[in-house]
Amino acid sequence: MSGVIAFANGMLDRAKSDFLNVKGEYEGLALSCLAQLEVNFCGDFQKSYELIKRAIELKKNYVPLLILFGEISIKAKKYVEFLDKTESVSNGRLQMYRSKCLMETGRHDEARALLSKKLVVPDIREGEYSISAFWCELYRRIIARDEKRCPSDITENEILKKYPIPYSLDFRMH
Repeated sequence: MSGVIAFANGMLDRAKSDFLNVKGEYEGLALSCLAQLEVNFCGDFQKSYELIKRAIELKKNYVPLLILFGEISIKAKKYVEFLDKTESVSNGRLQMYRSKCLMETGRHDEARALLSKKLVVPDIREGEYSISAFWCELYRRIIARDEKRCPSDITENEILKKYPIPYSLDFRMH
């Protein structure tokens, strides 16, 4: 039984086993399915990270897999590891994840520079808040650092007044 069918029938352990037993051309994709299962249904960010890391070793330049690697790396707080593995990637969503990892490692100015480089995220949709939420969090930390304030005292309105989200990055519903 394939991992997908086992999962669809509610047999999580069987699905895990089936995904782990895939070898050859589809091994990386099977590992990515297992990584998603671990993070979304089992809440195991570390195990999920190890699985997706193995998957990208098998399919190094496969962008959808790298995007999943970014999402899981951020959830698992593996910021430096993600930055190291995606240094030369030009995909917009991956650049956004790199910027987030830079922010999380305290490299706010580098994060701001990357975010300000006419970032284009082709798979983002109207109403998605990921970029605007990230923008506000980054600038909250920058204001806190520059003005020596507590980040929790800085409101979103204050951030947006001082650093409005560029139209090209603002996909919130207005």
